[in-house]
Amino acid sequence: MFRINGEANVKIAEKAKEYHIPRFVYVSVHNYAGDGSLPAALDAGKGDKGWGYFRGKRYCEEKLQEIFGSTNGQDGGLPFYVLRPGFVSGTRVLPGGQQLPLWLAGKPLQMFTSLLPVSFRAIPLIGAALVPPVAVEDVGRVAVQLIVNPTSFSWATNTQTVDVDMINAKI
Repeated sequence: MFRINGEANVKIAEKAKEYHIPRFVYVSVHNYAGDGSLPAALDAGKGDKGWGYFRGKRYCEEKLQEIFGSTNGQDGGLPFYVLRPGFVSGTRVLPGGQQLPLWLAGKPLQMFTSLLPVSFRAIPLIGAALVPPVAVEDVGRVAVQLIVNPTSFSWATNTQTVDVDMINAKI
């Protein structure tokens, strides 16, 4: 998982810079620790062991800063955005063509968690479960809009990281 979510995405970003792509959007994962690091439970293992998905996503975010610069294009670097959704709901197509309707769990959970104060997410052990899910279509719409017309989002001109609340609120 680390190779796919970390190293492979870094290579894609390097090619985007090499070919002078005007903007780059990376779909990462919600910041469950609140400070950009990973909670200890998610940071176990090395490489593809442990939580390689989460480690790979954070690794790629760090490398994006190196590849594109940290001022979102204002220093001549390439503007880029990092989307950090929590649980992304939609329909997942499994090998063999079967469909797994994740939205059946995601939609009610999104409605429930949207009623809770954001401070509830800081509760140890259970707080991460209170991060509202995001529909895959909403993540896609925000990503496309950031590429096509980032100024349509007032917050997109001065931020590089878009957390789950901004995705849910701006669609």
